[in-house]
Amino acid sequence: MKAKMNYLFVSKYKGEDVFKYNFENVNEAESHIADLIYMHCSKVKKLSNNVIEVKLDADYSMLIIKQKEVQEC
Repeated sequence: MKAKMNYLFVSKYKGEDVFKYNFENVNEAESHIADLIYMHCSKVKKLSNNVIEVKLDADYSMLIIKQKEVQEC
């Protein structure tokens, strides 16, 4: 068995899911995570071991969900 890491990004506007996306390349996803975290005035909150929330302003936030996909070889 082989495990593949993936991240799901969920945009939330005023608490409602408005957009979901992910990246095929884990390096691109991690670069995007770094960009979101280091944006001016963003606040990061760890919701669980696999979920963080990045609050970008009073109305808009992103949930970043770390997923592990197990693939049989």
